[in-house]
Amino acid sequence: MMDKDTKEKMDFWLSQHPESTHPLDERRNFRFVLELYLNHDNAQFEDLYESFRHSHPTYDEQYSRELCEKWDVEISKLKRFAEYLLDEE
Repeated sequence: MMDKDTKEKMDFWLSQHPESTHPLDERRNFRFVLELYLNHDNAQFEDLYESFRHSHPTYDEQYSRELCEKWDVEISKLKRFAEYLLDEE
């Protein structure tokens, strides 16, 4: 089960404009990924999809799935990068 703080960061990021590349939206994503790392959490596709659909119920279901699949891969890479950087210290 995902830590409460991690879930809050995920929900906040996904409730805004997660598909945006605006610096504030990216910062919310990075905060979520860092929280995953700090709490030794993992985000599954289902977690992302459920949270995103809750915040954006009018989005097309297939498009929502495609976004969440893309984010699932990106988050995994960012988390591994955080592990690499922070575990090296």
